[in-house]
Amino acid sequence: VSTAGLYECVVSYFGSSMKLSRTAKLLIFPTATVTPTTAITITRRTTVQLRCIAVGFPVPIVTWFHSRGSAVTNVTDLSSSASDFVKRQTISNLKYTNAYLDA
Repeated sequence: VSTAGLYECVVSYFGSSMKLSRTAKLLIFPTATVTPTTAITITRRTTVQLRCIAVGFPVPIVTWFHSRGSAVTNVTDLSSSASDFVKRQTISNLKYTNAYLDA
């Protein structure tokens, strides 16, 4: 049973009543998992895929960065909807080029 929702206080006095309501939101601290869970080796003519799954409410924002500081732009968002509290993102086609990992 969720504690989130609308709560109402009804005060009655000699045939009159007054109703006050407040909404309670459930906050879930985010957790995240990146797969594969161990270090990977990329060799020439191979590609790999990295996936990050973050769970929380509000739904977490996931941003990928390369160790050189640049944001990774070829990210696919696999989230089904905001209501499931999950953000799923995948980086596909990582490949070895000029001694750097290109995303």
